[in-house]
Amino acid sequence: MNIIGHTYIASKVIGRLNSDVAFGSHVNDLVPFVPNSTFSFQEIHESPELFLEFLKVHYPARKDLAWAMMTHSVKFGADKFNRDIDTWLTSGNEQLIEEIANKIVDCSSVSFKVAKEYRMHNYLWCGIDLYLLKKEPDFIKQLPELHKNLDKSGVAIMLAECFGKDSNLVLNDINYLFDEIDFNNLLSIEGLAVLWKRFMAGLPEKDEIDVEKTISTWNYIYNSFDNRWEDILENVVTQVKVQIDPFLTP
Repeated sequence: MNIIGHTYIASKVIGRLNSDVAFGSHVNDLVPFVPNSTFSFQEIHESPELFLEFLKVHYPARKDLAWAMMTHSVKFGADKFNRDIDTWLTSGNEQLIEEIANKIVDCSSVSFKVAKEYRMHNYLWCGIDLYLLKKEPDFIKQLPELHKNLDKSGVAIMLAECFGKDSNLVLNDINYLFDEIDFNNLLSIEGLAVLWKRFMAGLPEKDEIDVEKTISTWNYIYNSFDNRWEDILENVVTQVKVQIDPFLTP
């Protein structure tokens, strides 16, 4: 799942959309996207239930943050299905897989092996973001303002207290992930490709994204499976909600 999709799923599962939901649906990605993060993957990406228990005691009005983190995680959320989309869409069609992998090689300057084995699902999930851009304009138009109003300092303090970190180091991680982002880029495919270029460069292979070729690849993927996106999105929302519902107490 990618940037718009994670927030959409969080909003559907939690039942509302606000800045804490928007922030929480992405803060998991301090690992892997922040070099030398003060957090381990297990802490920030995969322990949202610990943060929820902390918030219930100390900051009960901010529980949306932890619930949104849960909807992102592998343990409870959408990332559990990261690799499943390959099977859902391509069904082992090697000719189609190779065609998409070659397009990924062309637009991201990674090897064919990396494109096929490690980037395929990332690019396929972009189809969900394109679907939401086209089909959910009322949801999309709220995102820039919600992200601009993120309470970064406050969240840094809460995360630091919960996980025993230096709040300044946590804020540095948050600033690295979110600073210098024009959140109006969430409103168009061109803008999403610009964000994609920034974030993919932070992966170990340091992908060198060609924005125009990426847009072309995304459109090819979207049009190849244009009757599948709604069902996939609804399926993920339903399954994540089953996992999160027991935690959604007042």
